[in-house]
Amino acid sequence: MSLILATRLFLYLQLVLGTLQSPGLYNGVSAILHTHRTLAFIIPVVAFLAFRPSKAVPGGAVKLLARFGPTISLLLGLINWVGFKMLAVMPADAYLIVMVIHMLIGIAVVAFVEIAAGKERRALAAAQADAATAS
Repeated sequence: MSLILATRLFLYLQLVLGTLQSPGLYNGVSAILHTHRTLAFIIPVVAFLAFRPSKAVPGGAVKLLARFGPTISLLLGLINWVGFKMLAVMPADAYLIVMVIHMLIGIAVVAFVEIAAGKERRALAAAQADAATAS
């Protein structure tokens, strides 16, 4: 399985787990919470490796956001977890604001990864077609 496919699958799983954790759903299920937190540390590493610069695929803002976007979402999630849950220094209103931003950035990261994956697939297909016509 390629790193790009793994990134995409992990992100969709993360999106589902994050939605299930929303207040009023399955917020008290510790397995969902722990899986969400574990994936939160795995996804930035996989995305960083999957969208590294290459000669065959041009870079750009979308690829850069696909590569580093999961880290930004992770940092916002850590701010919420440490500030509100562990240290109890973050007021509930600030917690909800940061959580909404965390969720919106998470959704945007899924979009950036999908766009970057499509661009990479098309660039590699074009490079293979050029190689086939050249020989």
